[in-house]
Parts: sequence; C-alpha cells; structure tokens
Amino acid sequence: MKILIRISIWKRPEITEVCLSGVLRLMLYSLHDIKCLCFGSEKWAKDMVERYGKLAPFEFEFVENYPLGRKLNTGLDLALKRDWDYMMELGSDNLVSNKLLDLYENYYGIDLFGCDKVHFVKKGKAKLVNYNLTLMGAGRMHKRDMIERIATNVHRVEFLQGVASKCWTYNKGDIVYMKATDAMYHQRCGHCHIISIGHVHLWDEHLSNGLDGNATTKMIFHGATNQVVPVPIYEKDVEIVERFPYVVDIKSDVNIWKYEDLEGEKADYNLVLNEFPELNDFFRTTKRQRNILHSVS
Repeated sequence: MKILIRISIWKRPEITEVCLSGVLRLMLYSLHDIKCLCFGSEKWAKDMVERYGKLAPFEFEFVENYPLGRKLNTGLDLALKRDWDYMMELGSDNLVSNKLLDLYENYYGIDLFGCDKVHFVKKGKAKLVNYNLTLMGAGRMHKRDMIERIATNVHRVEFLQGVASKCWTYNKGDIVYMKATDAMYHQRCGHCHIISIGHVHLWDEHLSNGLDGNATTKMIFHGATNQVVPVPIYEKDVEIVERFPYVVDIKSDVNIWKYEDLEGEKADYNLVLNEFPELNDFFRTTKRQRNILHSVS
C-alpha cells in the first residue's frame, strides 16, 4: 500500500520536530510504502523537513497559512500530484502509534476511516477525549479515488437567486464551491453563474476552526463509505483500566483550544510516554538540551 502522510505546519517548531520524529518511526516500522508531504509558510519548517528528507521520503512545499481552509485545499492539490493509495491526515502536533497502523490493516478498501478517541497530553498530565463515533482528523485515512471523486473538478459559483432544498440553502449573492455537474445544472436553471472551474476543494475556505468536521461531513454527504476503527482497551477482570493511546495531540499555549478547555477523563500520563518514545524524549529533555541537539544535527 502506498500511503502519503499530509501535514500542515504552523509555528511550534519543537512540537513539529516531535511529530516528524513520530512519522519517521512509522516509516521504519511499517511494511507499507510511506511518504510524508509537509506544507506551510515558515522557513524553519522547510529547513526542518529537508533535514528529515535526508533520512527518509519527506517533502516540503510553501503554502500561505491564511485562510486555513484555503491552505488545506492547496495542500490537498499538492498531495494529488503525488502517487498514493491512501492519504493520512496529521497535524503538526499529532502522533499515531505503530499499533494504529496494525489496526488499520483490516480497513483498507473503505473510503474513509480513522479513530474517535484521542489522548491530549501536556507536560505531566494527559486526558482522553472520546468523540463518540465521530471521525477525528488526526490519523484519518482517505482513499485516493474517493478524494478524486468528491474533492476535484469543483467549480466556484455565485448564486443569482435564493435556492433551497432539504439539505442546504443558498442565498442570492452567495459564492460557493460545488461539483461541476451540480454547478452546471444550477447555471442552466438560472440559479447561479460559474466564476471559475476545476478547483480542488474539500474544506470551506472561510473557516479557521472546525475544519475536521467540515471535511468529514462533506465526504460522507457525498457518499464516502466510512468506518470508525474500534480502539481496544486494557481490562483487569471486568473493570476497564485504561484505553490505550493510539492517537496523541500535544497541547501548547499556541493552540486555539487549550488543554484545560477540553472535557475528557484523566488518562495515564506514563502510559502515553511509554508508547511514544519521541514524546518521552521531548518531555524529559530541557529546552537548552534540545537546542544543543538541533545545532549538532
């Protein structure tokens, strides 16, 4: 299987370093052909990714950071110029475990699959957040032909009058993106006129948050087969002891949502660190030591 891991980078160089180390771990572990495409607007990110590119197939592309929805669509356009069967979505503050790749083996063939549970971690503490059968963005897998079917050949249109159906409503003057066949139908009916054609578009470009749910909803609405991968748990007798950390989100002061803002259950911090060696090293190494290591590398 050819897998492309796609990472949007912005700020937090120390945490991005941890993320890239985790991707390198997956590449060394898996028998699949894994490559990584990173994109962002900062020179330090390019330099960091190129350093990893000397060890494994990492690439970097410059993409403007705002608006975030447009950045993600541009990154998807760049991804489609590469050769892959499945694309994994990953944030530059995310890690996935080797065991998650093992779990995924039974789901190739489905358009869209991933997890609904994530361990958020900050130095000294961790919590588990359960999104209850809602696919998260981190670690989400996308089949290529599904992406090509839903997110390519999209036209930008302006509505000339209000139009409503059971699922959506457009007002006069709304400028939206829609599949070519729908855009041409509405133009024939006099509802809209086509402004530009042939876009790659999965995320609403005006959004700055809620983008994972935005894309997931759009893919499922357009018919993507989908599955939340069940996450095993540790059990002692019949009591649930701990949910194993398959996906981790590293929290910092730069995040839109702070660690304290998230509702979840307390998790075993040491269990998380034991599963992710790069995270263990990050929290146990001082900032001064990391700077020395980076200058040597």
